[in-house]
Amino acid sequence: MGNIRYYIGAGLIALLVVWFGVGLPQPAYANGTVYYVDSASGNDSNSGTGTSSAWQSLAKVNSQTFQPGDQILFKAGGSWTGTLEPKGNGDSTGQITISKYGTGNKPHIEGNGAEQTVYLTNAEYWTISNLDISNNASNLAKRSGIVITTTSTGIARKIYVQDNDIHDIDGDYRRNVAMYSNQAISICYPGNTTATNHMDDVRIEGNYIHDIKVIGIAVGQTNGIPNSSPYNTNVLIQNNTIARTGADGMIIGHTTNAIIQYNQVLDAGANGTYNDTVLIAGIWSTASIDPVWQYNEVGRTRLFQGDGTAFDTDWGAAGTHTFQYNYTHENQGGFFLNCIKCATATPLPVFNKTILRYNVSVNDVGAMLHFSDENLGIELYNNTFYKSSGNLTVNNRSNPVNSAVKIYNNIFNFQTSPTDWGNADVNSNLYYPIPKYAGDTRGISANPKFVNPGAAGDGMSYAANYKLQPSSPAIDNGINIANNGGQDLWGNPVGYNGFIDIGAHESQSPNSVQNGSFDAAAPTQTPQGWSEWNDVNASSSSTSGPNPGLGSTAKLAHNNGGAAFKVSTFQDLYVQNGTYKVSFYTSRSANANSSLVLKGWGGSDTYVATQNNGSWHKESYTVKVTTGYLQVGFYTDTGANTGQWADFDDVSVTRTLDPLNASFDVGAPTQAPQGWSEWNDVTASSTSTSGPNPGLGSTAKLYHYNAGAAFKVSTFQDIYLPNGVYTISYYTSRTANANSSLVLKGWGGSDKYVTTQNNSSWHKESYTVNVTTGYLQIAFLTDTGANTGQWAAFDDVSIARTLEAQNNGSFDAGAPTQTPQGWSEWNDVNASSTSTSGPNSGLGSTAKLAHNNGGAAFKVSTFQDIALPNGSYTVSFYTKRTANVSTSLVLKGWGGSDIYAATQNNSAWHKESYTVTVSTGYLQIGLYSDTGTNTGQWADFDDLTVTQN
Repeated sequence: MGNIRYYIGAGLIALLVVWFGVGLPQPAYANGTVYYVDSASGNDSNSGTGTSSAWQSLAKVNSQTFQPGDQILFKAGGSWTGTLEPKGNGDSTGQITISKYGTGNKPHIEGNGAEQTVYLTNAEYWTISNLDISNNASNLAKRSGIVITTTSTGIARKIYVQDNDIHDIDGDYRRNVAMYSNQAISICYPGNTTATNHMDDVRIEGNYIHDIKVIGIAVGQTNGIPNSSPYNTNVLIQNNTIARTGADGMIIGHTTNAIIQYNQVLDAGANGTYNDTVLIAGIWSTASIDPVWQYNEVGRTRLFQGDGTAFDTDWGAAGTHTFQYNYTHENQGGFFLNCIKCATATPLPVFNKTILRYNVSVNDVGAMLHFSDENLGIELYNNTFYKSSGNLTVNNRSNPVNSAVKIYNNIFNFQTSPTDWGNADVNSNLYYPIPKYAGDTRGISANPKFVNPGAAGDGMSYAANYKLQPSSPAIDNGINIANNGGQDLWGNPVGYNGFIDIGAHESQSPNSVQNGSFDAAAPTQTPQGWSEWNDVNASSSSTSGPNPGLGSTAKLAHNNGGAAFKVSTFQDLYVQNGTYKVSFYTSRSANANSSLVLKGWGGSDTYVATQNNGSWHKESYTVKVTTGYLQVGFYTDTGANTGQWADFDDVSVTRTLDPLNASFDVGAPTQAPQGWSEWNDVTASSTSTSGPNPGLGSTAKLYHYNAGAAFKVSTFQDIYLPNGVYTISYYTSRTANANSSLVLKGWGGSDKYVTTQNNSSWHKESYTVNVTTGYLQIAFLTDTGANTGQWAAFDDVSIARTLEAQNNGSFDAGAPTQTPQGWSEWNDVNASSTSTSGPNSGLGSTAKLAHNNGGAAFKVSTFQDIALPNGSYTVSFYTKRTANVSTSLVLKGWGGSDIYAATQNNSAWHKESYTVTVSTGYLQIGLYSDTGTNTGQWADFDDLTVTQN
């Protein structure tokens, strides 16, 4: 915001659970006195302690010193002129409360040009509520509505300003005169805050502030210089409406962990002037630590000579500033201003970064990001930006931003392309109708398919116009981001299905089939949400379905009262390209000839005959969609047969990561397994030989052989999947000289050739890879060289999203080393990844994590931060230790208290695991050892995995 600000401050509390959705606690009252003030019928000679003995004037109130628990109630509909300036303080036994009594309009106090209309000094434990406040004057001068300064020593507690109507504050909007010294509501600490001298529990809520020439709300300290000491704590500013100001809408400074939420700020600066007001923003902070701004609406902030943005992280900001779940529109200067170094002071507090996530911006003008320093950390992710004309520039300055600026998973619905991306780290954004930025390798250019694009207006409900339609290409195409808040603007869980959407809306479509249970509006001729082609009836009847656990009360019944018939019931689905499993329950008579029919997916129409089974049973089929469209149908044709029927129920279509025909059963026996491709100089076939795992229904395997002759063959499949860490597992067996490998290509690094074990019995193998390209080719290669009589078999391939060894869970990478690659370490001794063999050579482990200190006592922690979708996860690892070292698996940041799970006292390798439910999109995993004063101790760990349950 430019040069030094003289006065301002406030903050935010990231502890949303303290306040969110909870009714406000009312202050307890001591045995205080209730005083009444009636401008029409009162008399200052009265006692004031009853409605019939009320006081009359402000002067009478101002002459009193009030005690804890006292209430000063002004009569509804009454009117006073002057300044209300009562004395005294409450304490922990009771607030002093100013409010109203009776019915009708709020009591009106007109300042009549005074410096303040309501003024409390040396205050604590005060509540001001239900007043109508104005301060009219014909000239520009320093004037405010409510001004509260607290006690100057110790901690001043419980200052509440609630449910007031404040308007016509004719103060000074001149930036170089008194703009930062007058506000509609001002609460500040006199002087500098310290650990022992500051405000605690400040609430400004439910106020309507409008048509003023000053700043709307300001919180802070009278000395505006930043310092590194603790700031005002437990500041909550919520549910206020601020409209048509002369300057900034809201300035919050000198706070720690403040929350600013559910506020509406419209037309900030409307009553200012270009030459005098100079610079403003809608709502912003200065000299604050870790504030959170959420669920606010900021619209039409005026641009004077600079700034004019909805939000601003300003001078002296410290820690992490988070702007989330907000709606902005038509702000003349743009979306966000990073002005941390707009002024200089020594020392400035330590700034970490600004996070801007899950916000919707509609027709803001100017820049997405204004910078005072292009090296400052900003994370701009999962926001939706819409412009009906032109674009928002990335940066308003000539200097290019650097890689400290992360721009991920945003929708840029611009009409022209920004050209000033600089060196920002840009990844996985959606661009429309403009082409994607060339530096965004994972970005896509496609219509985001908003629900109602172009609509904008006053009210948070307008943001819902920018939710995604079920067919949006933004769905499931984002990348995982650590500690992402766990929900979108509308409270939907993020990554609930293992995939992240682009933009501010996380679509909730675990089952994209409408009325897959056939219950809706049953019984009916054609089930709701479905279409029908027939030469007879197909109906959704009231007969109970097979799966009451899903609440199914009806089924799809294909029948014709005993006569022959032909019928198809179908539904069109718009889905993301990828692999989908279509599952359903069915039963039929012997000659009904029913099928699951799949069309439009990118290949030939698929007719999958259902089993001849008169009892309810579950069937499924997997298809790879490449067109964004899938028609699912159920078809029954009895031919000339009579007395036939077929039933269907509980249809679901779910995205899966497994390869098509992972069991090699479909269409077997065949030369190349269905769903796979083949390069060979001999035959590779999916035969009818039994696979290793009949529990999965496997009846065939992939078999590489050449009737005894030498050969070389590769069977492969292309898979499109979100970036992340994946474990590819499969069963295999081979002869000694078959030389077979799992081959992984296109994942973002060098091609991987993972030699399978020399083992002629079925066994399971797996390998983990970190995909960064949204694509993975899986292949099985066998090359016998000149050797004859060789073969290799494979079956039951699976791909599971995991967080193992994205960051070296096997501790093999780069071993031996002091700190294992991909991990961090806190220690008072060494923790090293040695070349000692790990416990599980089947995973190819060649090293372990060893906690030791050459026999001396030690304490050490080896840890790693992981981004992952919310859900239930099992953390597994191998370990062993000596008797007198205390070792633990440590889990932090998951959404609850830190977990220290002690490992077993066992000096032999063994496997342990722990299950945790993540609600923050983030998990820190640590392995901790503490020998105390014991010597000669050690602890080893290996093969750590994190898998979603």
